[in-house]
Amino acid sequence: HLAWCLILAIYLLNLRIPIADIDAAQYATIAMEMLQHGSYLQVFLNGEDYLDKPPLLFWLSAVSMKIFGINEVGYKLPSVLALLLGIYSTYRLAKLHYSEAIARVAPLILASTHALLLMTNDVRTDGLVTAFTIFSIWQLAYYFQRPNIKSILLAALGCGLAMLAKGPIAAVIICSALVGQVIFKK
Repeated sequence: HLAWCLILAIYLLNLRIPIADIDAAQYATIAMEMLQHGSYLQVFLNGEDYLDKPPLLFWLSAVSMKIFGINEVGYKLPSVLALLLGIYSTYRLAKLHYSEAIARVAPLILASTHALLLMTNDVRTDGLVTAFTIFSIWQLAYYFQRPNIKSILLAALGCGLAMLAKGPIAAVIICSALVGQVIFKK
């Protein structure tokens, strides 16, 4: 439990660290402009059209900034919460295929990686795509063990959110996992 407490403490402390320059600051500015101008379908940066990234990070951060204010926490919180969903999804995915002991260690390993620690501080689209990709793969794996419509719908939702976070590469990753599972299980 101590490891989880330390990891969560770092994640929470990272919410208060100033937003990193360049990409994260640019994305936070986009979310702030989205909130201030109420333009959620057309994305702007400093009044100019911005077409470089899918909008999920901007949408979630704008809503969060509306609730928590235009600050570091308002910008970063949605990504940190999504990463917690990804960590939980890792536990559930591991639990489908391995022992409880392994299922408990897998999310701890993921949560303590340098990548996730960085994603909770230098917030970009990567945290969202990581979280929703893992979630979607877990739901697909669950479907293969216990076929049900809910898992397919949740997997599709996860895939859609991952694509809204980073683009079509998310679907490629999810489909690769799906194909790998089909080949492995024959």
